[in-house]
Amino acid sequence: MSDIFEIFGEFSYVGPLIVLFLMNLSPILMPPNWLILSSFYALDDSMNLIVLVVIGATASTAGRFVLKQLVSRFKNYSNETSNLTVIGNYLNKKKYGYVISSFVFAVTPLPDNILFVAYGLIKAKSIGMYAGFWVGKIIAFYVMLTISPVILIPFTKIFEN
Repeated sequence: MSDIFEIFGEFSYVGPLIVLFLMNLSPILMPPNWLILSSFYALDDSMNLIVLVVIGATASTAGRFVLKQLVSRFKNYSNETSNLTVIGNYLNKKKYGYVISSFVFAVTPLPDNILFVAYGLIKAKSIGMYAGFWVGKIIAFYVMLTISPVILIPFTKIFEN
């Protein structure tokens, strides 16, 4: 795993962009994005924290956008309606339904890949889902990258011994 960080770390900010984008294409559970981003930050502490946070949020949002589009295409092969349609109708009626739901999933440890799979299945069409997710990731990444040196260093020392 450290080889991946070393290889992509040579690309400066493009490394985290590529890794996070590819990770966010996955519909199954992956390591937390903030952990990957903080690993890049730990390898190269000359990176600007704000720039890294914005790149991380943008890569995560772009990856989830592509995931949603892929799931929407697979939905074309199924004519089934489900309870997700009820949820989609509810979110469509609420002015900020997609914004709030995406924001909540982005700032909490809830698995947001499942959210975007559901968005794809209901063929959600709202820019708000991406805006809420992006803002939520900005906040979450900033908080986690700010505290990660305090949290991650003790863990690495524990495992070194």
